[in-house]
Amino acid sequence: MRIRCIEIEGYQFSRKDVREGITNRVKHKGLTLNKSYEVYGMVIFQEGLDYLILDDHDMPMWYSAELFEVEESLLPSKWYHSFFRYEEFGVTAIWGYFELVNFQEHFDGLAEQNEQDVELFLKQVDM
Repeated sequence: MRIRCIEIEGYQFSRKDVREGITNRVKHKGLTLNKSYEVYGMVIFQEGLDYLILDDHDMPMWYSAELFEVEESLLPSKWYHSFFRYEEFGVTAIWGYFELVNFQEHFDGLAEQNEQDVELFLKQVDM
């Protein structure tokens, strides 16, 4: 799956937070307008869809789908999926490579930029 950046400024928080009045915006310095990115995972978090990409700083980062348009919609054949039910906080669903979907420690480690988890992610990029 491939996406193209159409916006580099967006809301800092989830759609739910924006609806409740938290409207802080942020300029994403890890993105380049009109640049294409490969998608390595997708997550539904607090009513919003985010894509996991290798950003311009060569780091795995989650970005709101609203910043992109889909260029190539075919999902990788080796992706996995989990649905976690609808909860007030947290992840509802996730798609991506095996470790991302099946090991919460890896998912959390990417968000924290844990060195081992970043290395595991980078192996996916090289595949």
